[in-house]
Amino acid sequence: MSPISSPRNPRAGSARAFKRTVRTWSRRTLLLVAGATLTLLLAALLIWQAGVGVARQVTYADPRARGAAANPALAATQQAQAAAALTEPMTVLLLGVDRRPLASDGVRSDVVMLARFHPGERWVSLLSIPRDTTLPVPGVGHMKVNATYGHGFANATSIYGADTTPEAGGAAFTAEALERYMNININHVAQVDFRSFEQLIDGLGGITLDVPQAIDDREYPTENYGIKHVQIPAGLQRMDGETALIYVRTRHGSDDYKRNQRQQQVLRAVQQELRAKSPLWYATELPGLVSTLAPNIRTTLPIDSMPFVLALAQVAQELDGQRIQQLGITPDTVVQEGVYGSNLYWNRDSLAQLVAQWQEGPRLPGQPGQVQVLNGAALQGLAGKVTNTLQQAGFKTAEPGNAPYRVARTRLIDYGGNQAQREQLMALLKLTPADVETAPRDQAPSPRIDLVVIAGPDAQP
Repeated sequence: MSPISSPRNPRAGSARAFKRTVRTWSRRTLLLVAGATLTLLLAALLIWQAGVGVARQVTYADPRARGAAANPALAATQQAQAAAALTEPMTVLLLGVDRRPLASDGVRSDVVMLARFHPGERWVSLLSIPRDTTLPVPGVGHMKVNATYGHGFANATSIYGADTTPEAGGAAFTAEALERYMNININHVAQVDFRSFEQLIDGLGGITLDVPQAIDDREYPTENYGIKHVQIPAGLQRMDGETALIYVRTRHGSDDYKRNQRQQQVLRAVQQELRAKSPLWYATELPGLVSTLAPNIRTTLPIDSMPFVLALAQVAQELDGQRIQQLGITPDTVVQEGVYGSNLYWNRDSLAQLVAQWQEGPRLPGQPGQVQVLNGAALQGLAGKVTNTLQQAGFKTAEPGNAPYRVARTRLIDYGGNQAQREQLMALLKLTPADVETAPRDQAPSPRIDLVVIAGPDAQP
């Protein structure tokens, strides 16, 4: 189906709210997180299935691994990943790039997201980064994250060498800026265009979605910088690519969190559609779909390598709602240090906690929870020593740290963990029921942490 729409004249964007939500992405944003994720996980696999020759059309050498800003360690890592099936986690920077000819303020990446893949455990963890997040860039100054792409795009040859394309330079510069800012390693980058999202869904013949609430958006942004009136009714329906893109982009009557839920819903719908396709579809329809998608995808992922893509395929085939963790930098998840104009500044320590949760990935069904030890005594290194003891006893542990207060005796905080695990921990640390307190699940330091030990002087190993 197509949404009901009526074009209107272009006009300026809406005002921003302070400390309630992250500044809404620009009306000119043409690709959201769902589109980037779907295109990378599914289109990359489809392109490889169509043949190595097609796959090589969308891949390019990462300029971070050569030239003036050479990174030999990165080059070695990328070569190793291409040579064998993946077993360790990998981080990919996903960029939704707006390259429309009418753009007056240069090329920019209107969607910035980090995707962490764990082929061994079959999960994906996503972290959305607001485009107005402002970070320090050596030699340049403070810059919005979406502007880093434009800087690298315009200065590709001077930064990375004469044979570097603008697209490769923009992606590489954004990756390096985020690596420094978030203290992470980015293994690969992928750039996608909003057309890939629509074309993928149309190539599948549409997707089936159950829309929980009708959408009536009178100010939906158009490709030519205008707005139009769009409507999507509630209920079970078949959506084409245009409607699905509207469904994940619209801000009407919702916030970023509800929009994230819609994106996850679309992701699952596309996966279900692919799983339902017959071998005949792959043989007859796939080549045409691939040739349509390829011009709008560029990546350093070695999707021309059979072992690499087979590993990626295993992750994609098993993904469901429980194996996808979707996080975002918002005032609810990270302490906001200030908003100056449209520039967003985040507390680095608070951001590091969210990054750690993103890197851990989702907690899988049946997976035992972690135990975190916090030092609640004036004894240096106590939390680390107790953590080692727990590891030797077979407990899964999180990174130790310092408690916000001192205790005279070790205490245990239970966030709804496994009863047998709690009793084993109490026996090991010689705790009584009076030493244990319970707390709501949503107050746990991380979704993977079930129990927190506040180590007192009696907890010395």
